[in-house]
This record gives sequence, structure tokens and C-alpha cells, in this order.
Amino acid sequence: MKNFLFIIVLFAIISNSCDKNSQVIVLKKKLTYVVSGTANDYWIQYVDENGNYKQTGSASNWEYEFKAKPEKYLYLSARNNKGTGTVKVEIFQGDKLLLSDVNEQPFGVAVQSGFVN
Repeated sequence: MKNFLFIIVLFAIISNSCDKNSQVIVLKKKLTYVVSGTANDYWIQYVDENGNYKQTGSASNWEYEFKAKPEKYLYLSARNNKGTGTVKVEIFQGDKLLLSDVNEQPFGVAVQSGFVN
């Protein structure tokens, strides 16, 4: 019985490291990038789940969903390709809004960056 308790205590100590990514089991978080607004014509740049910078265009609202480990770098920007309208970028972690920016300027850019909690 003492050996069993010792193993449980040892496992608890090992898994409670200060660095979130050095734990025995690291759970990935669900993340969603969302671009919306009234312009409906955007040039989008973002960092994907592998850390690669990507670019795409969209003539409507845009969404990208992936999973990432804690402390992963996040980046999302969208440019309004029209002289009127707004552009809004949002980064959600699960159902919670993590980061957001809005730009109402003609040909304006909304940008957000941060890290997974």
C-alpha cells in the first residue's frame, strides 16, 4: 500500500511542473480565428497550428479552427480591401474570446497576436 501511495505522490510531483509544456501530459486547446465585418473583402495573414505564416483572401466572413499547446504564439491580421466598411479579427480559445481588434478605416487593417493560455 505504501508503494502505491509513493507512486501516486511521485506522479503528482512530476506532472506539476512550472512550465506548462514540460508536463507529462500536455492537453491541446481548441482555438478559432475569425475574420468578419461589413467590408466582405479581406486579405488575411495568420500563423497556423504548425507555426507557419499563411496568407489567403476571402470575399466573406472567414474562420479557421485548430488545436495548440499552451504558450503557442498566435497571430491574425486582416486588411479591408474596400474603401468602405469595417474589418474585425477575433481569436477564441474554446468558447472564450481571447483577443480582438476592429478597424473602421478605408483599407484598414485589424491585427492581434498573443499566446495560448
